[in-house]
Amino acid sequence: YLNGELASTDGNFPFEFRFLAPLRSEQSSVTIQARATDTGGNLTTTDQMLTLTDDATPPEVVAVAPSQGSSSKPGSLTSISVVFNEPILASTLGSNSFQLMSAGPDRSLDTPDDVMVGGGSILFDSLSRTARMVFSTPPSSGLYRAQVTNAVTDLKGNPLASTFNWTFMIEGPQVTGTTPADGAIARAGSVSTILGIFDADMDRSTIGSASFRLFSPGNDGDLGTEDDTEVPGGAVDYQDETRTARIVFPSALAPGDYRAVLAGSIQDLFGDSLSEDFEWTFTVEAPRVLAVSPPNGSLRGESRIFQIQATFSAELDANTLTPSTFRIFAPGLDEQLNTGDDFLIEATSVYFNPELRRAYLTLPGTLPISEYRGEITSAVADTQGNHLSSDFNWTFSVIEAPYEQLLFDRPSLQAGASAGDTLIADFNLDGIADLAVASAQENSLRVYFGVGGGAFRKSTVDFDMGIPAGRLVVADFNLDGFPDIAGAQNAFFLSGIETISVILNQGDETFASPSLYESGMGPFGIAAGDLDGDGDPDLAVTNTVDFLSSESPGDVRLLINRGDGVFDPGARFPVGYRPTGILIQDFDRDGDNDLALTNGGDLSVTLSGLPLAPGMLFLFRNNGSATFTGPESYPVGVNPLDVASGDLNGDGRLDLVVANDGYYQGGPAVPSSYSILLATDGGLFASPTSIDSATRPQRVALADIDSDAKYDLLSSAREANNNASFFSVRLGNGDGTFQPETLLRTSLDADSIAVGDLNQDGNQDVALTTFGQSDSIWMEFGKGDGTFLPLPPSFEAGKVGAALAVSGNFDDDNHLDVLLMNRFGNKDFRVLAFLPGSGTGTFGAPVEFNAHTDFSTPRDMAVADFNGDETLDAAVIGDFYLGTSPPSPLGVFTNDGHGVFTPLAPQPFFDNQPQSVVAARIDADADTDLVVGQNLSIRVLLNNGDATFTAGPETTFTSVSPHALAAADLNMDGKTDVVVGYNRFTDTLVLVLLGKGDGTFETPIELSVPRGDVKLAIADFTGDGPLDILVTSAQFPSVTATVLRGTGDGNFETLVTLPNVAQSAERLVVG
Repeated sequence: YLNGELASTDGNFPFEFRFLAPLRSEQSSVTIQARATDTGGNLTTTDQMLTLTDDATPPEVVAVAPSQGSSSKPGSLTSISVVFNEPILASTLGSNSFQLMSAGPDRSLDTPDDVMVGGGSILFDSLSRTARMVFSTPPSSGLYRAQVTNAVTDLKGNPLASTFNWTFMIEGPQVTGTTPADGAIARAGSVSTILGIFDADMDRSTIGSASFRLFSPGNDGDLGTEDDTEVPGGAVDYQDETRTARIVFPSALAPGDYRAVLAGSIQDLFGDSLSEDFEWTFTVEAPRVLAVSPPNGSLRGESRIFQIQATFSAELDANTLTPSTFRIFAPGLDEQLNTGDDFLIEATSVYFNPELRRAYLTLPGTLPISEYRGEITSAVADTQGNHLSSDFNWTFSVIEAPYEQLLFDRPSLQAGASAGDTLIADFNLDGIADLAVASAQENSLRVYFGVGGGAFRKSTVDFDMGIPAGRLVVADFNLDGFPDIAGAQNAFFLSGIETISVILNQGDETFASPSLYESGMGPFGIAAGDLDGDGDPDLAVTNTVDFLSSESPGDVRLLINRGDGVFDPGARFPVGYRPTGILIQDFDRDGDNDLALTNGGDLSVTLSGLPLAPGMLFLFRNNGSATFTGPESYPVGVNPLDVASGDLNGDGRLDLVVANDGYYQGGPAVPSSYSILLATDGGLFASPTSIDSATRPQRVALADIDSDAKYDLLSSAREANNNASFFSVRLGNGDGTFQPETLLRTSLDADSIAVGDLNQDGNQDVALTTFGQSDSIWMEFGKGDGTFLPLPPSFEAGKVGAALAVSGNFDDDNHLDVLLMNRFGNKDFRVLAFLPGSGTGTFGAPVEFNAHTDFSTPRDMAVADFNGDETLDAAVIGDFYLGTSPPSPLGVFTNDGHGVFTPLAPQPFFDNQPQSVVAARIDADADTDLVVGQNLSIRVLLNNGDATFTAGPETTFTSVSPHALAAADLNMDGKTDVVVGYNRFTDTLVLVLLGKGDGTFETPIELSVPRGDVKLAIADFTGDGPLDILVTSAQFPSVTATVLRGTGDGNFETLVTLPNVAQSAERLVVG
């Protein structure tokens, strides 16, 4: 025991006393006593006296707060403290030995203006050996030095070895953000409010027209000089909720350079001022041309250009756009541009779309082949009267062969794994709608740029989103005129720290690296719109917390745009169970955008499992500064997933449509439905009405697809069991009601839906994202009457079954017909079926002919005039005779000219598994011969002139079995050449064999194409004279098309590769 307290021992004998710290006592000696009790209960003690030596060691400071060199926020510091290594004699602690010095106005220590800070009470806690200086009023901002002098002693009277000093900073209020940002370039007409954002609550009485000012250059034309001129007319205020000072001008600032100043006299609520004047500069640019179509230096095909487009950075005064300020010139008599005799092409009209900020110059007809110069003069002005800074000129050419537009229409585009939302926007400002789709599994964004007519070209790379994005939104976040993209993390790819990704469009068909912002747990819906009234789009995100759980409340997170595409965290507020879709719109028409969102239940619903209770539509009203009141709630259907807005009844108010998925698992089924909420006075909504749905709507859109100026209801939808997906159409009646549903089948798992004019015909088209077996963008092209272009029709083909098919004019009526042969089944049921064409795209009833060819399996068919009677006959190759061994036969069917076919006796030629056949003139006579592809070779069959054939030369290969053949004169030497396609395990080869005119060929030229089951076609696809090769490579679930452009000498180069042109390819026909 030490002074009656049990001391430490390790239990070993003999006992050894160890002290964790030196013994200190006011006595010169101490007695140590050990007590022990044996197992019999006998107690013994032993005493030992220790003589203590005098303590001559000075005390030391071991810790201070605030720490050396640290910074504190204003108002946060109420005391400073010092911790010693031993007890201190409290009487030595006082205002002379424990002091705090302020650096004074010059913010430099050890200068004459240093001031001692008074008003602090000094306390000492002997147990913690801590001295504290406590202030009744927190010290103001500035640089400080605290000191403990050597007048402080320990209990023995030993003083500190020397005075102990440390310094720290109390920061004044800081400006953390501005709008426009420092160095920003804003478009004309977009800036009428200047913002300064602080990191502390400010004293509004110190913020006014004298402390927050905006300057423009004076007479010297330079900014930041003594003759800068203050911009008059601005009203200054301060918003407590967002710590934001504003200058609000009655109209947008004119183009020019500006300098904003927040005076150093501005104070926070603790009386601390800004350390100095805070200045920043920005530029409001004059209206400028962002993009033109055709672009500068571009080549476009003839018979395509009849309209010129220009997209501007600001809304223009349409009266300043005329054929004399927006015009096109062609070369004059000297056949050169930019000379005095350039010829003006008289335009028929100029139209300006203020929503797109785009002008359209319509020409009297399509431009012929030539060079052209476009000109937009500086007389063009925006709605504020600001003119272009100079004339804008560019050139383009119309050429004969539009290689860059060599694309094929197709109903779908490859979307990438785990496809998310699809967006329709003009990302390159060429006046043609583009498509963008998120791939959650690949953390990427894929962009397809429209080239006109509903055809698209894929961006050279997929762009990094930084997250597995699901829902997307498009807006011009940095106000440069180009659409940017923001995405919310896919609800099925949650990681615990979910994010929002913003990628800015760089204006050159690329996007910048993503900027990521914390969104909260389980982001689902995302919307863009101006929430704080500063003219730039902000973001609102719904967070489900846990998509499949109702035990945790969801919320809404706001991200406030600084004006340059950089966002700061905004308000965050709870909204109950599983919020999903969200909109930003001015529903009460007070000039501030409000929030409407769908939710799986009201704010108190916490049912176990998925809900059977009705969902809710919540409306939050904007107070004008990104703060909201509400919500006002309206009951909708079960499991609402999406919401859309539009004026459904023509009263000028925004109405709402909610897509309710319903509930089908784990309990009684609850039908799917749409909830219609019609707006009333004051931004309120009438009680919702419901439309039952036979399918489960997933996403919803409103658009006028039948050109009657009334909103129609479009949605992506699924069957209850998810076995099929649909595109649902309900035409609007214009009174808030809709006509019965029309369903169009899509591929599996239709999800997002986007509406826009994809093929530039003036009608609204639809793009749907589908995922599952094939992640793709499924396109439906509108006809303008509420219907969509149909898929190709199908026709009854008799009992042909899975068939070989070729087309031709078999009955001499100048209409294309179809000839079919069934591929599988017993030889006794083998038929050749003739479908006569009507010339209108339809076909008559099939006429069947006995085709006992004894094939086990017919493989391919070719048609030509084999017997010289000027009618098309048919030749079929296939596997060996049934019940016999090879050779395999050639079957020939002669045509009487009226579509009646007679089989000739089979001609056995092949002992090596024939796969493909093509008809062509191979030798020097006038008869049409055959080339047959078989295992590791091609065989030429020379026509005898009567539809019988003689075996000709065979060309062998080491590792190629021709799966597809095509023939034509590729090098323009008058001799037929052959193209062979073969799919190997590792790649697909295309071989070009240049013919010698006698049935033999030169050494093959190898061309590489995407791997897959290959089909071939030859035609002049580019229109430049030499023949080209079209190759399709099928690998389920997609087919890739490759165009190999011919140079006319037998060589080829890859011109374009198109992914996902179909899901499978059995035959390839060109016409």
